Amino acid sequence: MKFVISLILAAGFSPGISPPAYTSSPDEKVEQEGFEYLPFWEEKFELPSTKSTLRELDRAIGAAFAKFLVAWSKTSGLIEAPVELASAENAAKKKLIEALEKAKAKARDKGDSEGLMALTEALGLLSKGPLPHSRTFLKNSPDKEATTFNGHSYKVFSSEEDRVPWPVARKRCRQEGGYLACVESPEELDFLVGLLGARPSVSWVGGSNSHAVRGDAGWSWVTGEPINPSLWDKGGTHGRDATFLKLGLGDAKAGFRWPYICEWGETLPYGWAFNDPKARKAVVDFMEAMNKAGSTFEDDKEGLKKKLARNRTVFRKAVEKAATKARRGLKESSLEATRADRVDEIKRIAMVVATLDDDLLFPDPPLFPNANKESADAREGAHRFGFSTYKVIEEKIGWHEAVRRCEELGGRLAHVKTPHQQHFLMEEVLDDNSGHLWLGASDEEEEGEWHWLDGSSMLLYERQKFGVATAEVYEPFSYEGYQWFEDNRGRWEHFLGLVDLKTRRQWRDISPPLAYFVCEWIYH
Repeated sequence: MKFVISLILAAGFSPGISPPAYTSSPDEKVEQEGFEYLPFWEEKFELPSTKSTLRELDRAIGAAFAKFLVAWSKTSGLIEAPVELASAENAAKKKLIEALEKAKAKARDKGDSEGLMALTEALGLLSKGPLPHSRTFLKNSPDKEATTFNGHSYKVFSSEEDRVPWPVARKRCRQEGGYLACVESPEELDFLVGLLGARPSVSWVGGSNSHAVRGDAGWSWVTGEPINPSLWDKGGTHGRDATFLKLGLGDAKAGFRWPYICEWGETLPYGWAFNDPKARKAVVDFMEAMNKAGSTFEDDKEGLKKKLARNRTVFRKAVEKAATKARRGLKESSLEATRADRVDEIKRIAMVVATLDDDLLFPDPPLFPNANKESADAREGAHRFGFSTYKVIEEKIGWHEAVRRCEELGGRLAHVKTPHQQHFLMEEVLDDNSGHLWLGASDEEEEGEWHWLDGSSMLLYERQKFGVATAEVYEPFSYEGYQWFEDNRGRWEHFLGLVDLKTRRQWRDISPPLAYFVCEWIYH
């Protein structure tokens, strides 16, 4: 296994996970303050029998995870797939740079100052990072019911199920192979208004304002092109989040649930539509190569997930077996605590038993952990608890941007699934941070239906009560003095945030334009 991991490191990738070493005897860790894999604090428990049961569970989980890592390291393709993707991206980028350098020399010889400036800027951007690439900007097959205008295709999605917030509309258009419609001329504006019919409904189009309080300066289409100020309806903008269309172009909070218009057509990122036809073709070829490589990589990941499915099942069965044994031990400890009238111990044991569901405590490890330097730097100073580490990222951005930012850093916007995780977050991670903090849950897809980003619901477990199985909602918000407050005024509040003010502390659905956020890294 060490040889396999050394190969990964030599290729520039780190699994981000290291197998645990279990060399101590059951009694050697009696004085420890926590566990390696359980998101509880050992010192919070009073009875030796409780501690012994949980230490045994922690060791069993670690042993099962070590076996999983061995199988993980032997899975063919886990090393090759990311290396092949990086190689394809580097080859495509090198080819693009060569073509743009030739076009730049040609522009200089012809005295084309405008073309020279654009190509110089493009090459400068490429030297700093990759050109944005996505199927959003390539010509894909439009919906069969789409209407054509000036070489592009459009369709209004207006059923009851299609009434969604702006970010969901953007995602659905991408899933359809297109993008949320962009209005680039008065003629296109008139066409889209006509497409809405004689009694038009307010419908989302693809403009957004990344700096909602700064007026027109932050407005751009999903293609990156700035919105022409002359296209706004009477009265201009109002500093909101996203664009809609009715009888004209307007702006509103992105959380409203409205129909939307998708567009299909070849559209290069703003600023890359060069006059030189060879340079333009080179950009299109680059984007096609990148998308092809990305598609291959995603296909490989799906195949690898299937290969790992059996090993994950073995891991989870081992965890469940250990958890079942632990429940029996904790039941005995609870009876002992009852006889000794240890009320706090009874509560702590009940909390552990209620969360011994492996779906809550033990998420699947990532196939390709992010091992870039930025990710490693971001994790510096993060707080470990169970399988995860947490850190407040002090960048003030919107919720969707926070989701993407945590993913860029190799993690996810933090999930809080047990009271112990919440207590840890309060006591160790937040450290008197005030104001608003984003966390990784929303009811954006369906109002009032709250889900974490991994798809799991906030209806988290069933608990036996007086011998009857009763579904019980565990709201991590109504714990440690933080109360859950759902505010649906205007129905645009869809994102889980922590409000920590001097007068009150709440977990609530909020929609401030900018806030800090908490990232979580699993198995790092």
